[in-house]
Amino acid sequence: MVGFEALARGPAGLLGAVARARAVGRLSARVALTGALGVGMPPTPAPGVRGAALHPGDPLRGEWDVIMVGPHFAAALVARDCGDDGPDADRRFDFVITHDRGLVVRAAQPLLDKLAPAS
Repeated sequence: MVGFEALARGPAGLLGAVARARAVGRLSARVALTGALGVGMPPTPAPGVRGAALHPGDPLRGEWDVIMVGPHFAAALVARDCGDDGPDADRRFDFVITHDRGLVVRAAQPLLDKLAPAS
């Protein structure tokens, strides 16, 4: 199984993104690949997690994605920030949830392409 979380907040959200990457890291002992992407994300944000920093013009910066692919399961939550300011709980997102394996794999590919190579 592969797990991803793309955490696309600005530099002020980096600490929260790294903290979430560490939480996602708990999955790494049970899955083949765990990745976390975000603004300023280090190549290894937590043990067992491969990271990738998103550049200022990267279109993924406006998304929050959680993707899981396994031999018998595929799911993706893909959300785009509507541009609200303020606390996360008050912000709005356009989103889709899918279990369509083809769509999930296509959503995962750009994230895979950005990850740091395995060390």
